[in-house]
Amino acid sequence: MGALSRLTPIIILVFFCSILGCGVRMGEVSGGAVMTTAGAIGNGTQLEGRYTDLDGRPVQLEKFRGTTQVVIFVQDTCSACSAEAKELAAYAEANGKPKNFQLRHLLVGSVQQDARDWVEYHKISWDAGIVDVELFKRYCPARKVPCLLVFKPGLGLTFHHTGSLTIEKITEAAGEWHQN
Repeated sequence: MGALSRLTPIIILVFFCSILGCGVRMGEVSGGAVMTTAGAIGNGTQLEGRYTDLDGRPVQLEKFRGTTQVVIFVQDTCSACSAEAKELAAYAEANGKPKNFQLRHLLVGSVQQDARDWVEYHKISWDAGIVDVELFKRYCPARKVPCLLVFKPGLGLTFHHTGSLTIEKITEAAGEWHQN
């Protein structure tokens, strides 16, 4: 089966999502707790859990605690996720990978080949992987994508946002793309 025919159902779903509006919901919020940006600032929540890289190897998130991390949970069927990823990839192509923070896209509930296709299609040059729904729900209780988190050494979770963000807003939350 060709790449286009494998992606046809995804393209159709993205088309309908773009018409009906993205903000893909992964079920209902349990317990009514919703993390907001203001409530998350410096609250000590640490980056922990596991994802699977695109080669199928497990990666422990705890190993990245010594550096600022920008983690973006996405789904391969979300048009807002796609637009944001394309903007980030174009910026990275023109300016290089970020040096003041590590950027990581985690595809929620995706299968390995679909995740690889998504990363290749969007020209993602930084870490990406597949994460299970439970880890996504822990950090993004509203269960909508894109869901962007910033973790800083010694502070933990310092920024939480559901929905697309510009490069300017991401660097405002995480630090400059390059060191001065």
